Amino acid sequence: MWDLQMKTSHIGDRYFALRVYGIVGIALLWLGSSVSRSLAAETCYVLATSKHFEVRSSVAVDDAQEIIRDCELVLSAVHSKIGLAPRDRRRIRLVIHENQDSFLRVTGAKPSLSAVTRCIGGQIEIHIPRDKMTTCTLLHEVTHAVSMTWYNPGDSAPPLWFLEGVAMRVSYTNIDKDALPKDILITKGPLPLASLAASYPADQEGLSLALWESRSIVDYISDSFPDDRILGRIIARTAEGGSFEHAIAQCTGRTLTWWEHRWRASLGLRPARQWLPVISAASILCIVVVLLACHRRRNCQLTCDGNGD
Repeated sequence: MWDLQMKTSHIGDRYFALRVYGIVGIALLWLGSSVSRSLAAETCYVLATSKHFEVRSSVAVDDAQEIIRDCELVLSAVHSKIGLAPRDRRRIRLVIHENQDSFLRVTGAKPSLSAVTRCIGGQIEIHIPRDKMTTCTLLHEVTHAVSMTWYNPGDSAPPLWFLEGVAMRVSYTNIDKDALPKDILITKGPLPLASLAASYPADQEGLSLALWESRSIVDYISDSFPDDRILGRIIARTAEGGSFEHAIAQCTGRTLTWWEHRWRASLGLRPARQWLPVISAASILCIVVVLLACHRRRNCQLTCDGNGD
């Protein structure tokens, strides 16, 4: 009877193990097929190349040759506008996505973005959904891509607000300056430039304000010179080493603080309050003195009470 029970137990254990292995195997096959389908869907093929660009897409693009010609024309326009050309011979990769979902899935960009330019492993890529391919978008992203060719990962680069402002000026040359949200700027005040050096606010109102602020101050700097090539010179000088503040002082003859104060004045705003840290330090000192006085008075009261007893 004991042997029969042991055999039955072994058979049951083996059946259970086979069943588990089978379920795991099916799950792995399903996962593998899903990954294969995903990779196949995102595989990009080279459709056209030129001296400075390479067009790739996971779907057929009938006008790839026309697109790459447009890219070269846009690059010439950027060079003519700000006097900046690609610094190296690496081709800029233009990746065209089938739709917005594919674009967001591959890039991980915010849903509000219609294009993104990034550098991965030394390769500069412009990602754009097919239906968002416009001349303005190309001008904007190619300006970013050209700026990126001047820097290696880890190099000192101009802050985000300056690069974004330059790209906006190049791509939206005829934009109505009265559309700037001056009412928001005057009501809430500009965002500190230091906070816009590496990232922009996540909320829509903060993002819009940051973008227009970037464009506004870059407009103010560039409009003070005969043409926009001053912007390209600032980018190139920063790439030679040193800080952005040093580069802008060398190229314009004025410090960044001076430009910020004059820009604020042009909008009817007060100059940046450089004395706030002093007031803060004085306030802290007053608080410490008051606390010490209170502590001393408390000790005196305790001493008097002790003597009275």
